[in-house]
Amino acid sequence: MRVASAVLFLVLTLRPGAALAHGRPPALHSLDAHPSTPDVLIAQATWGLAVRGGGEWRWLCAAALGVDPRMEDPVIVAGPDGAILAGTFEGLWRSPDGGCSWERPSDDLRDVFAIDVRRVGAETFLLVVSDVSMEDQLWRSEDGGLEWAPVGGFGEVLVDRVRVAPSRPSRVYASGSIPAREGVERQTFLLRSDDGGRSFERVVVPFEPGERLLRLEAIDRTDPELLWATMLHFSGEEAPERVLRSDDGGSTWTSPIAVPQVGGVLATGDGVWVGSRLGGLHRAPDGRAFVEVDPTLPVTCLAEIGGEVWACTDQARAGHGVVRVAPTQAPLLSLSEIAELVSCPRCSTSGVVCPAWAADVAYDLGRDASVPFGDGGTGAPRDAGLPAECSPQAGSGCGCRSAGRGAGSPAWLTLLALILRRVTKK
Repeated sequence: MRVASAVLFLVLTLRPGAALAHGRPPALHSLDAHPSTPDVLIAQATWGLAVRGGGEWRWLCAAALGVDPRMEDPVIVAGPDGAILAGTFEGLWRSPDGGCSWERPSDDLRDVFAIDVRRVGAETFLLVVSDVSMEDQLWRSEDGGLEWAPVGGFGEVLVDRVRVAPSRPSRVYASGSIPAREGVERQTFLLRSDDGGRSFERVVVPFEPGERLLRLEAIDRTDPELLWATMLHFSGEEAPERVLRSDDGGSTWTSPIAVPQVGGVLATGDGVWVGSRLGGLHRAPDGRAFVEVDPTLPVTCLAEIGGEVWACTDQARAGHGVVRVAPTQAPLLSLSEIAELVSCPRCSTSGVVCPAWAADVAYDLGRDASVPFGDGGTGAPRDAGLPAECSPQAGSGCGCRSAGRGAGSPAWLTLLALILRRVTKK
């Protein structure tokens, strides 16, 4: 029954026109600063990752995570002391060294769907795990993602996002749905917990015609009852999507603004920002009355970095990949400036796998138009082969993880990966 529900959930979560073919336009989909070194930024990108350190941006390939970005956008979160956490269709990965090597923090989090990863403190993280054999589960780590323990379950609800109230850490929210099946109508929910996620209260959030899924976006930093969410639309790409506000912890909602294809919602100390993927950036200083800041900026993510508001953008239309929008607007990054691979040890995961993708990434980022696309798509798992100096026989103790999905991966796991959630960016 859960597989059938997941199949239906695919229909609800896929955006119309989602690009699964090779040649997806290059873009960043998230920005996150390391909690212990805020000048270091991690971005999830269509080719894998972009990492900024020392004022310079570099790239990492998706294949180091065994990810084919034509089929999924992994959730990327910065951890303490240079660590990176990645939630993928094949479980949770952790890099202790800025993306060079990747490890499984727990065997219990292998071959599951790591749906959402959220940093809620300097070393505290929450993780939503989905498994075909059981209900979605919430896991927690208190040591930067090294060790994890289950917290509680979500029942029948297929959860897509989890957030924690900054001013009340025991208040945990999640959003998700129960797809339609025989005898049960499709429903979307906000889930609310006051015990850190051990138990949840369901609140049904009604659909309007054409809507398909509630996506939790943000919680006010001082008021744990003030929430922001988006109602993703079911029909054509031009249909406006409602951005919802709740002042009572999700019990009731209003919609102060609707824009087509919401690309980001950000709550800061001095207002709320909403961006559209199709173009348009809006701000409400009071969180209610929105004004248009930029009518054409195509937004693929919004983030607060060092007290400033930054936006990921569609470079083909905006001319830049990252733009600062407040306190003043200015371009910050053209994707063609991301020229070098992150400097990694030769026998690390990325050191072994990513050099094979240099030409593809150069093409995608517009640095070398003479390089043709490969058959697999930038970042699709490719067997780079293990260099002789990195083999166990050489005594180097390479410790590199597999470059891609192994031949022994269950067929249902790949199939379910296509069924569940994150084919398009949240």
